[in-house]
Amino acid sequence: MKIKKIFIGSWYSRTQLHLSELHLFFTEGRSHLSLNKEKLLKYKKNINPSNASIIKENGHEILVAKLDKYDLEYHENGLVLMSIDPIPEKINQEMKSLADFTLNKMFDAFGFLFSQGAPIPKIFIALKSILPYVVLAEGSTKQEIERFFVEQKEEIRQEIKNDESIIYYGNRLIVINGKAEDNIDLVRIFYLLNDAKNQFQKVLDLHRFIWEEVDKVKSKGKIRYCDLSLNRDTLMEINNEIIFFKSRLEQVNNVLANESVECAKMNKLKPDDKIAIHFMESFESLKRTSSYIKNLWSMTENYVSNTFNLINLLYQEGTQKQLNILQFIFVISAIASIITMGSVYGFEINLFDKSGLSVLHGESISFAFFDLLRFGGTAILAGSALYLLFTLIYNKVAASRITDPRLIENKEFGKIKKMLGE
Repeated sequence: MKIKKIFIGSWYSRTQLHLSELHLFFTEGRSHLSLNKEKLLKYKKNINPSNASIIKENGHEILVAKLDKYDLEYHENGLVLMSIDPIPEKINQEMKSLADFTLNKMFDAFGFLFSQGAPIPKIFIALKSILPYVVLAEGSTKQEIERFFVEQKEEIRQEIKNDESIIYYGNRLIVINGKAEDNIDLVRIFYLLNDAKNQFQKVLDLHRFIWEEVDKVKSKGKIRYCDLSLNRDTLMEINNEIIFFKSRLEQVNNVLANESVECAKMNKLKPDDKIAIHFMESFESLKRTSSYIKNLWSMTENYVSNTFNLINLLYQEGTQKQLNILQFIFVISAIASIITMGSVYGFEINLFDKSGLSVLHGESISFAFFDLLRFGGTAILAGSALYLLFTLIYNKVAASRITDPRLIENKEFGKIKKMLGE
C-alpha cells in the first residue's frame, strides 16, 4: 500500500489575526502581548518552526510552516492540520510520533501563545481531539487497504467513492485512496465536520447534565443557610459559562454556513459526485443540529438564570432575617441590662445610738454614670456573645426552601464546575 501522507487535525474557531500572532511567534519567537519571553523562546525551541509563511487560497488565509519534521496548515477559521510524509517501513511509529508531537508540544505552545483574553472552559479545551488519522494513499487496491485496516486493529464501516477517489471510514482511521494532492480539500472538510460534530455532542451532553442538576436544586426539600452562598456562586459560574457557550455556538454556526457555501459550489461543479454530495449532506445536517442546540442552550440559559435569581433572593431574605433577629436580641439585652440598674430604688440609712446621736449615715444611689458604663459594657459583651452563638446555630440549623444540600454537594455537581473551567 502506497501511503503518501498521514494527517491529524483539530478545529477551534480563530481569525486571521491569530495567524499573524502565530507567524510572529514562529519567525521571531515573540508576541506583542505581555507574555513571558523566556517561556516563548522555550516553546519555540520545542516545536522548532521553519519556513513559516501566510498564503491565500480561495480567499482564505493559511499559515503554513514546518514544525520539526512535520508540516503545519493553520487556517484562518481555526482548522489545524498536521501531516507527515511517512517512511514506509515505519508507518506505526510515524503515526504515533505525529500525534505525540501535536498534543504534547504544538498544542502546549499554542495554548500559551493564546492564553490571554477570555478564559476558555476546560470542556472546550478537551474538545481538541486530533483523531481519527486520515491517510492519503495512491494506487492501492482494496485488498491492501483492508489489510492496512486489520494491521491498525480497525475495520471499514463505510465506503464512499467518486470517479477519482474512494474514502474508507473506520472508527479512528480514514483512508482516502486517489491522487493525494487532489484530496487535500477532502481532508480539510472532514476534520471541520468531525470537530463540529464532537463539539455539538459535548454541548448537548453538558446541557442534559446541567439541566438535571439544576432541576434537583429547584425541586427538592431544603438547604442550610450557610450553603446558600456556595450554591449561588456555583450557579453564577455556570451562568457565566453559558454565555460563553452561546457565543461559541454562534461562531460554529457562522463557520459552518461559510464552509457549506464552498461545498455547494463544489457540488454544483460535480452534481453527481457522491463524495461531494456526502459532505454537502453532512454540512446541512450539522446546520440543523446547530440551530437545535442554540435553541436548547437558550432554554438552559433561562433555566439556570431563573434558578440563580431564586437562590439569590432567598439568600438575601435569609441574611435580612438573620440581621433583624440579631438586632432584636442585641437591643433587648441592652435595654434589659439598663433597666436592671434601676430595679433597686435609692434610699438613705441613718443609725443612732441610745442617746440619739448619729453614728452612721449611708446612701444607696439607684443610677450612676459609672454603673451605666459597667452594666452597659456587660450588656454589649453579652449581646456580642449571643450574636456569635446565634450565628453559629443559625448557619448550622436554619434552612431555606430550596433543596437537600447533599444533592448540591455531591460529586456529580462538582464535576460541572470542573467541566466549566474552575
